[in-house]
Amino acid sequence: LNWIDATSPEMLDLDIALSELTRLEPRKTEMLILKTFLGCSTSEAAELAGVSKSTADRDLRFVKAWLFQRMQPKQPT
Repeated sequence: LNWIDATSPEMLDLDIALSELTRLEPRKTEMLILKTFLGCSTSEAAELAGVSKSTADRDLRFVKAWLFQRMQPKQPT
C-alpha cells in the first residue's frame, strides 16, 4: 500500500475499499491488516488466521492486486 500517502484524501477511498473487501473476502482482509497494519510476518499472520503460509501468501497477493485495481482513478465512459 505504499502508493497511498497517509495524509492524502485517498485514505477515505482506501477505507471504503477495505470495507467493501471485508464484506467480500473477510479472511483476506484480515491477512492484510495483520501483515500491513500490525506488522506481522506472513508466517505470523498465517498462524494467527489459522491458515497455511502458502494460503496467506496467496491471500496477500490477491488483496494487494484487488486494492491496487480498486484504487485506480475511474476512467470516464
